[in-house]
Amino acid sequence: MSITPDDIVFWQWGLLRLNATIVLTWIVMIVLTLISWLVTRRLSAGSQFARWQNALEVLVTGIHDQIHEVSGQEAGLGQPEPQTKHGAREKVQAEQSKQADEKRRAIDRLHRFFHSEEGAVYRETRYQQHDHNRQSQRTDLTQKSSHVFL
Repeated sequence: MSITPDDIVFWQWGLLRLNATIVLTWIVMIVLTLISWLVTRRLSAGSQFARWQNALEVLVTGIHDQIHEVSGQEAGLGQPEPQTKHGAREKVQAEQSKQADEKRRAIDRLHRFFHSEEGAVYRETRYQQHDHNRQSQRTDLTQKSSHVFL
């Protein structure tokens, strides 16, 4: 079962198809545009408002407040408010600060490890491996140089 009006086709020409969804969307847009024009054509900016204008302002203010409550941003047309831009900048700065804190914690863990007993054992093992490798390299060089002189 399908509840979409896409199956109702009013007009078709080649690949172009005008179905009920598109027609109903256009009708809704036209009705909303006409209502907006009728409601806003006689607005007054004075101190005396008509009842319908007062009701309209209550409705618009309520919608504005709901958008602000849900999104945390000012509702308006056009570009985002400067506070939104600052909010994005603050978000990036918070992320960078978080990454820097993680790096500091990692360095602190390494510092504590190297100054612990486990770190001392690790360093001693590494020093012994390093000395063994250097001794092996010296022996190899000595053997190679003795072959050259013989």
